[in-house]
Amino acid sequence: MYNVSPQVKERFVSAAERLEMRGMERGMQRGIQQGIQQGIEKGMQQGIEKGMQQGMRQGIEKGIEKIAVSMLKKHYPDADILSLTNLSQQQLEQLKLRSQ
Repeated sequence: MYNVSPQVKERFVSAAERLEMRGMERGMQRGIQQGIQQGIEKGMQQGIEKGMQQGMRQGIEKGIEKIAVSMLKKHYPDADILSLTNLSQQQLEQLKLRSQ
């Protein structure tokens, strides 16, 4: 066996500890970066899904309004328009004002 002085032993231990700490820091940085990237990807996907749902909902609402305006132009009774489109009385009144 080798006879190693305590100072040399301490240097080796200290160097090994520093290397271990660097490795841990790098691992943590990589983990944080991966977590951020995964969070961004998940957020983007959720945003796309919400946007598509909102767009579809707006499209349906515009279609219903268009039908209601057409019915108004053909002099359908308000009660029929409300019943067939499920619009509120207030929404129908707003459509009447916009379509004049």
